[in-house]
Amino acid sequence: MKTGLIRRIDELGRVVIPSEIRRTFKIKEGTPLEVYITDSGELALRKFSPVSELEDLSQDVCDSIYQVLEQNVFVCDKESILNLCGQPWFKRDCLHHYISSELEKLIENRKPVLLNSQEGAQLIPFMKENCTYSSLIVVPIISGGDTYGAVGIISDDNLSNNDVKIVQSFANYLSLQIC
Repeated sequence: MKTGLIRRIDELGRVVIPSEIRRTFKIKEGTPLEVYITDSGELALRKFSPVSELEDLSQDVCDSIYQVLEQNVFVCDKESILNLCGQPWFKRDCLHHYISSELEKLIENRKPVLLNSQEGAQLIPFMKENCTYSSLIVVPIISGGDTYGAVGIISDDNLSNNDVKIVQSFANYLSLQIC
C-alpha cells in the first residue's frame, strides 16, 4: 500500500508512523509491532499478535471444544477471528473477519461472559459484518496481566455456565503458552 508519505529516520533510528495510518490500523502507544522483510525484499511493519503465533494450538483448541460441545467455536485476537471450528457457514462467513468493537470491549473487560437471548440478555454484534446468533460465550486470553484475545462459542442453542467453564479451561491453556 503506497500512501505517498515519506518519513526520515532520526538519530536514534526511530520513524514516526503518521497519525492517519495509526488511526486506520488502530495502532496506539504501546502497540507491539513486528518489523520484518518480505519475500520481495521490502521492509514491512505489522501489528504483532501473540495469539496468532499459536495458530496450530488454537486450531486444536477449537477442534477439541467442538468435538465435546458441538457448537461453533472461535479463537480471536483483539481484531479478528484467527481460528474456528463449526458449521460450514461459520467458517465461510467468519474466518479472518474483524470482530466488532463491542466484542473487543468484552475482551478488554477481562471477565468470562455468557449471553443468552432466551434469558432476555441483549446480544452484541459478534463481527463488523452481520452474523446472527442466540447465545455467546467470550472468555478473554490473559497473560502477564494483558489481554490478547479470546476463546468463545457462538450458538443458536442456549449455553450454560458449564460451557463457560470448558471454554475458560482452554483460554487459560492458551494464555499459558504466551511468553
